[in-house]
Amino acid sequence: MKETLICSLEKHNIYYLSDANVSFYILVPYKEYDNTNISIRLKSNYDSYDLTKNSLEVVTNELINYYKNLDNYNITLILPVFYNNILDRIRVVEDLEMYQIVDRYLGVIFNNAYMFLTKNNVKVNNSIYVINNDSFKKFTNWFVSRYNNRIEYKTILDLVKDNGSYSNYNVIETPNMNFVVGKNTEPTIEKTVEYILAMEEAGCDLIEIGIPFSDPMAEGVVIQDANIRALGHNTTTDDVFEIVRKVRQKTDVPLVFLTYINPVFFYGYEKFFKKCGELGIDGIISPDLPYEEKGEIKDIALSNNVDVISLIAPTSKERIQKIASDATGFIYVVSSLGVTGMRSEIKTDLKSILDDIRAVSDLPLAVGFGINTPEQDSNIGKIADGVIVGSAIVKIIEGHGENAAEPLKEYVSAMKTACNE
Repeated sequence: MKETLICSLEKHNIYYLSDANVSFYILVPYKEYDNTNISIRLKSNYDSYDLTKNSLEVVTNELINYYKNLDNYNITLILPVFYNNILDRIRVVEDLEMYQIVDRYLGVIFNNAYMFLTKNNVKVNNSIYVINNDSFKKFTNWFVSRYNNRIEYKTILDLVKDNGSYSNYNVIETPNMNFVVGKNTEPTIEKTVEYILAMEEAGCDLIEIGIPFSDPMAEGVVIQDANIRALGHNTTTDDVFEIVRKVRQKTDVPLVFLTYINPVFFYGYEKFFKKCGELGIDGIISPDLPYEEKGEIKDIALSNNVDVISLIAPTSKERIQKIASDATGFIYVVSSLGVTGMRSEIKTDLKSILDDIRAVSDLPLAVGFGINTPEQDSNIGKIADGVIVGSAIVKIIEGHGENAAEPLKEYVSAMKTACNE
């Protein structure tokens, strides 16, 4: 992501961050403050902030006028850049499809902002604030409802009170602004270990552990949100390794990492797979690693007794068999095109795909993407060697927080029974 310093105020810098997918301005404190909260605001019109339509000088003046009243407060404020037609669709109409698009867009911005801040040694608190005005009230209500156990409203006056004197803060004259505050409901390392052991007790034969990443392109909303929350709580790859270490003190259940290749690359391939081998990780699933580039990590992984699990999606028979013939560990068969998430039905001709794979490989075949009900589990269990469930598990933890052990055991037990029918 390209980073451009636009200008400096007395206590904050204003940056412009952009790549092919998202762009945003961010006001970052650089004096006096040990830590900060990330805040974000939707504006009704972005034309005056568009660098493709205005000179840098014009945009800079607009940003200074917009941000200057915040300079005396410990506030990190993001101004995302949207096309006006997107804002028009969420301003008045209850457009669920566009709401979800904006939600994911904001999630990517939060992740990139977090990484930018931590890279610049700015400590980020867990809470995230979203400033909204009445123009986007319907969207804000949907957003609050969507994150109902982690979000509350907070007036702008309350926020400024939290960050020092507010006697000269002129925005308090607009009481219709609210802040949406993200609460910390994610399980701790200890709770995560507890949940892994609970799922094994209930019948899980293999458990995926996710390493958070800012741009999980293959994931649906549930797991995207989990990545956002994990990154917001400063979860690192070493934290995930610590979870594995604690789990391995209690059980030998097979464990595989679900991670995009970027975190592995930045950790260092040799260092990453050596640690996987030392701690007893059995495999790695990397959705954004094409078959053609698998060789980049395959030899290093196998030398540390870690299988690089192949994913096979509905495609041509020739490509299916090419990937399957080179696979190790087990084969992850993608049930349907698109992203992960809970689906009401699976329409892909899975039996035909499984037959094509079995013609060239004796490895176990596990089907994933979209499976969440015992009925789906039972049907797929009749033709596959294993069933992979992700989003439904994450959703249970999201809903129950630190009290998810029993609900997880009940769900896993029901799915295990269905799979064996």
